[in-house]
Amino acid sequence: MSRRQVLTAPSSVVDAPQALVQQELRRRASLGDTKAQAVLAERPRRPLAEFLAGAWRYISPKVYLPNWHIEAKCRLLQMQTDGEISRLIINEPPGYAKSLTTSVAWPAWEWGPAGKPQTRWLCVSYGGGDEAPAVRDAQQMRMLIRTDWYQRDYGT
Repeated sequence: MSRRQVLTAPSSVVDAPQALVQQELRRRASLGDTKAQAVLAERPRRPLAEFLAGAWRYISPKVYLPNWHIEAKCRLLQMQTDGEISRLIINEPPGYAKSLTTSVAWPAWEWGPAGKPQTRWLCVSYGGGDEAPAVRDAQQMRMLIRTDWYQRDYGT
C-alpha cells in the first residue's frame, strides 16, 4: 500500500456533508457504539450564547442585540447544565429575553449542541389559554427544532 493510500480518507467520508457525519455518529452512539459516544463527547460544544445568536432569527421577529446580560445568563445556564450550580433564579425586568433564553433556546441547546437529548423539560408559567407564556414558548421551541438550521446540525 502506498503512502498516499494510507493518508487518504475514503471518498465517501470526504464527500459526505458534516451534518450527515454528525447524524450517523449520533445514531451509532444511541445504539451503544462506544467509539461514536467517545467522538461525540470529545467534540467542542457550541456555547449557549453563540447558539442563541444563531437561533434568534427563528424565534423572534426583533433584531438580536448581544449584551452583557445575555452572555451572563447564558454562562449561568451552562453552569447549571454542567452541574456546577444546582439552583438558579433569574430576576430581570420584562423584555430582557428571559423566556426566549431559558424556555426556548436553552432546552434546544441541551438537546443539540450540549449533547443531552435525554433531558426532559417541564416549563410552567402564569396565565392561561393559548396566550400563556408556557404555550407560546413551547410553540417557539418546536418551531426552532424543526428548522432546517437546527436539523442540519443537531437533528436525528
